[in-house]
Amino acid sequence: MRSRTEILEDVRNHPEVDEFRYEYADVIEAKDEVYASYVRERVNWTSYPKGNRPLTSRSEDLEARIAAPLLRYCYDATFDRGFVNEITIDPFVFIDRGHELLDQAPVQKVIFSPKPVPQGVEVPFHRSIVPSPLPELMACPLLGRLTAIEFTMTKYQRWATNAADLEAVLASPHLSRILLLTLPEWFWTTFTEQQSHEYWARAFSRADFRKMLTLKLPGYPGEGIRKFDEGDFGIQEVTPMPEEGRAFEREHGYLPCLHLAEKWGSSQLGLLYDNEIILAAQRGELPRFPVGAPVTDEMYAPPPRKETQNLFHW
Repeated sequence: MRSRTEILEDVRNHPEVDEFRYEYADVIEAKDEVYASYVRERVNWTSYPKGNRPLTSRSEDLEARIAAPLLRYCYDATFDRGFVNEITIDPFVFIDRGHELLDQAPVQKVIFSPKPVPQGVEVPFHRSIVPSPLPELMACPLLGRLTAIEFTMTKYQRWATNAADLEAVLASPHLSRILLLTLPEWFWTTFTEQQSHEYWARAFSRADFRKMLTLKLPGYPGEGIRKFDEGDFGIQEVTPMPEEGRAFEREHGYLPCLHLAEKWGSSQLGLLYDNEIILAAQRGELPRFPVGAPVTDEMYAPPPRKETQNLFHW
């Protein structure tokens, strides 16, 4: 029987293979029967269709115990199929401690966020702007071990981002494994339409960016989503791709990040979660068409709209 460390390395390197997770549960069962059962239960649970999954037992205490070593440095840790799959952390802490954290768990997605302000503390606006981590973070080799990166900012903590930060992102040599990249919303009001177009053009000049399933830079030129009520149902449907996006695809071929259909899924319960998108890609189910394939009408055909009983209004 292989060691726990050996199997964890396989879980980390092959997150799409459930057999390694079952093997890990078998190895730890003698010392941690509760966690072994949890791993098996969670892997089994995701095999059911979304929207038709059985109820599972509550596991907050167990997850807190397993995630405790990571939560010394992270604000939050999220599980997927039995293991910590996503962490939220200050980017400067990640640069310093990321190697240790990634060795402890098969983390695929990192949400970078400034240090939270304690509840009830008011921060003057001029003090809410903190130094941007992007130039230093984009030079960090640890990004090469991740599959998804997201940046968020809080009400009282915002990074002082500018063009140099976006330049650092576009020039980073460590994004070859990234499938989902979302930059902070603070960027959205920083650039003109012409500047945004030029940054998208530069992004698509690199193969690392062309293969991404989610890429959120300023001035997104891809398909959108429209939500509205129709009788007793809430409707979601994909809106057509703007001409700017179609022009990029005439030049580069199929670009998955411009197509919302990549995240549409078969369930009526909204878009796929990030972990579902990543797993589908790792199992060869996404993208729907090869990256760079010549554009066809089929690529632009909208997916079926989603209709859910209107228990609430959008």
